[in-house]
Amino acid sequence: MKRFCVLAVLLTLGFSLVFAGGRQASGGSSAKAAVPAPGPLGKYDPPLTVYWAKSTSSSDRYDEGYSIDYNEWTIEYLEQVGVDIKYSWTVDGSQYDQKMAASIATGDLPDMFQVNQEQFDMLLRSGLIWDLTDAYNQYGSELMKTALQSDPSQTAMAQVNGRLMGFPQLGHTLDSKVIWVRQDWLKKLNLPNPTTLENVRRIAEAFATKDPDGNGQNDTYGALMGPGGIWSGLGAAGFLSAYHAYHEGWLKDSSGSLVYAGIQPQVKTALAALNEWYAKGLIPRDWVNMSYDEGVSAIVSGKAGLMWGPFYLPTHIVQFVAMQPGGELAAYPWPSADSVPAKVMTNNAVRNYYVVNKKFPNPEALIKLLNYMFEFNYGSGGNRAARPYLQVSVSQGIENWLHAVTPYATLPNKNHAFHLQYKEVMKTGDTSILNVEALDTWKHVKAWYDGDNSDPWHWAFAVIFGTHATASHSAIEEYTKNDLILMNAFSGLPTAAMKTYQSSLDSLRDEIFTRIIIGELPLSAFDTFVADWKRQGGDDITREVNAWYKERK
Repeated sequence: MKRFCVLAVLLTLGFSLVFAGGRQASGGSSAKAAVPAPGPLGKYDPPLTVYWAKSTSSSDRYDEGYSIDYNEWTIEYLEQVGVDIKYSWTVDGSQYDQKMAASIATGDLPDMFQVNQEQFDMLLRSGLIWDLTDAYNQYGSELMKTALQSDPSQTAMAQVNGRLMGFPQLGHTLDSKVIWVRQDWLKKLNLPNPTTLENVRRIAEAFATKDPDGNGQNDTYGALMGPGGIWSGLGAAGFLSAYHAYHEGWLKDSSGSLVYAGIQPQVKTALAALNEWYAKGLIPRDWVNMSYDEGVSAIVSGKAGLMWGPFYLPTHIVQFVAMQPGGELAAYPWPSADSVPAKVMTNNAVRNYYVVNKKFPNPEALIKLLNYMFEFNYGSGGNRAARPYLQVSVSQGIENWLHAVTPYATLPNKNHAFHLQYKEVMKTGDTSILNVEALDTWKHVKAWYDGDNSDPWHWAFAVIFGTHATASHSAIEEYTKNDLILMNAFSGLPTAAMKTYQSSLDSLRDEIFTRIIIGELPLSAFDTFVADWKRQGGDDITREVNAWYKERK
């Protein structure tokens, strides 16, 4: 990886100053290294003081007697890991990135802290953080190593020439969108499942005109699209995917170069189809101004039964069970407009990293803290079950898990892993394969399958993680089996041209696409948009994206 060829630029930014000074109290260059106890979960004795930086919120709450400096998690870290957490500084979350950038510029850094992608690269170029490879190899637990190695694309984001320079906050690249449909309405109207776009069109037409809710009124939507914005959680992205088109992201063309997805010819084809659907009344007339909450309300109240949406949609509509007795919500993979299966585009899930100040003499302490968090969440010791107060305050409903310094130590693609594990449990009845978190969710799923409808969350989790064919992760399983997850080919930092032009180009795209869909502009406006996109900064962005891609190769 040639990630750091711009090191000389640092001198112009004043980074030659970062090695001077440093806060003595933070355990900086004057701190004496503590001898770590052997083993991944070995405890420091005497305790090791570690200074962090933390973002706060006006909604932060603590149980009586606790505070940001003394709470359930600071006690837990001290007792279980022998690490005494202090804070170099705290700041409102809206100002965290700005404060962190200033800290990096002056070199006045905490011992350990969280950074975004841009800050991570800045720290790498300036040599201010530890190479964690040796500490990881020596002290990393099997659980932590399994997590990090399970998705190489995410691990690579934190590596330079194979060396681990920070711990990535692992995410879920498989948590894609699906098409949701009221299966009970399909049965009532004798309609096909939405396995092709033509079937979806037939469903939308029937839902809009055949009174699927049976109230004798023409008051139901065909296909719910657009609440909260054209590309929102219930937006038009799925429709474009049916035509192998995408409104954003980067694709590799036949020459091996990267091209912007939103200006490709197949987008024009999809817009023409959307315009036809709108003209026929298959898309709500007021979709442009409909809020996301209004869209959710339409589903819960039984006015909408077909939508493109996120896999977790049931968690936003838990009232559906009570409001729609007998209602059955089913998920399917994206349908295609032709014989080629549709792919869903996704981005690399890593956005933030945990890093260690190069001046701090115990970099392995971060590894030990992460080990404990993985053990707490997923280990066989049952820490999560035994210490529920570390998750949520039962008496106050406070989200105590946010008080941890490493709350996002999680298994990548864990949601899909739960679904696959539940399939095994259904076959064997053996729940010993489930970690504590998976077992908690399984109890909801199993309760729903056993006919227990006392808690709407039983339904929500069953429809998401369940083993039946129309659970949302069953649809995602089809994506994984058939290689239908398309990664955005660009995963770098925003380029200089992106920072200058991207926002205005996105606004232009959304305006033109919306007006084409509702018929205010002819389809030829797409061609004008493509030319404008290139001229107004798109060509500059494309050159920079391809320079990044060439260097990355």
